[in-house]
Amino acid sequence: MKTEDYFKKIIDKNLIDGSWLFLGIDEEEKFNFVLKIAEQISDISNIFIISSLNKINENIPSRFQVWEPSIESVRQAIHFLSLTTSSKKVFIVNSAEDLENAAQNALLKTVEEPNNNSVIFFISKNESRILPTLCSRMKTINLPVFDRKKYFKKRIMKESENYFSDSKDHSLHFKKVLALEDDEKMRFMENVVVLLRDRMLDSVGASDLKIFDLQSKNNGSEIRESLKIFSRLEDYNVNFRLQLENLVFKISR
Repeated sequence: MKTEDYFKKIIDKNLIDGSWLFLGIDEEEKFNFVLKIAEQISDISNIFIISSLNKINENIPSRFQVWEPSIESVRQAIHFLSLTTSSKKVFIVNSAEDLENAAQNALLKTVEEPNNNSVIFFISKNESRILPTLCSRMKTINLPVFDRKKYFKKRIMKESENYFSDSKDHSLHFKKVLALEDDEKMRFMENVVVLLRDRMLDSVGASDLKIFDLQSKNNGSEIRESLKIFSRLEDYNVNFRLQLENLVFKISR
């Protein structure tokens, strides 16, 4: 049974209670999936979220109670769960591994003896960084990557943007990349990958397999911009180049 169908079934039968741990690599979709469940079983005023603000959509704090991870926010959440309400109370801990051990320990009793009218959803990509005593008291759900194409596109964009943001040389070319729309950034990255692939083909004497003949692309402004950036990549982050080369090999298999 698909994960979505499973939760639809237990929501319809009002069988969601206690504590749950959602694991998966797509952090954004994982949080959105859990929030959607929360909205189906409760109302906005009874949903309490602990999450670093940079890990959720910027509109979330305007709709829900959102607290940064800390022992103080955990205490607030425990108090929230103790209140009597007509609607089910939902407590979401996004990126649970961000909570320090003291904060996780503070949740042990609440997780072990939950209020009958409350549900706790823990979200994490790293189960090993959550206290085993907490994990053992939760139902664990491994979420798949629902849209693999969208996920890997987003991941490439995030990694490339992080690289350019962190680079020591904030040249005009780096700033241009950061200012591009998402589709343009993706097209730029595709150009860089193609350039790497073509250069490797040149090195093994297989130039006839190249995708672009750069000498003939006199009006290819995107290619020229990519070449400028590519020359900067060679000067700095070797690991980033290796990542791109690995991506190229996967694409060309």
